Amino acid sequence: MTADATKDPFTSEMITDIVPMIDARYRTLGTPDGRALSGLSMGGIQTLNIGLHHLGTFRYLAVMSSGWTTPGDREFFYRTEGARFAAYNDALKLFWWGWGETDIARANGLDVIGRLKSQACASRRGRTPGGHEWANWRLYLSEVAQKLFR
Repeated sequence: MTADATKDPFTSEMITDIVPMIDARYRTLGTPDGRALSGLSMGGIQTLNIGLHHLGTFRYLAVMSSGWTTPGDREFFYRTEGARFAAYNDALKLFWWGWGETDIARANGLDVIGRLKSQACASRRGRTPGGHEWANWRLYLSEVAQKLFR
C-alpha cells in the first residue's frame, strides 16, 4: 500500500466495479453527495487513495487508525497532492480522522493531518484512549455515522 493511488488495484475496482454495482442493486442517490467512504488501518490508506483521487465520487471520507506508513509514502503524497489540498476543502463535506492515544498509526496520521492543516485543509479529528483496536473503531463509526449526509 503506497500513497500512489495508480499502484493500488483496489482503487480501480472500487470505482469501476463496486460503486456501480452498489448503485445498481440498492436504492442509492448515486451522487457524490450521497456517497461516503471509510476505512480502518490499511483500509484507511485505501480510503485516502480512492477518496482523494475521486473527489467527484465521494463527499464524505473517514480515516480510522491510518496514515501512510512510511516517510517516503507521505513525502510522495505531499509532493504530488500538495497543490490539491485546497480542492479537498471545496469538494469534501466531511474529512474525518480518528486514532487511539497508543495507536500504532497515530504518528503517521498526525503527520498527514499536520501537513494538510499547514496548507489550510480542514479536517475533523477524533481521539480516544487505547490503540489500534475494535473498541475504538466502533466508537469512530458511531461518531462518523451521525455526521454523514447532512
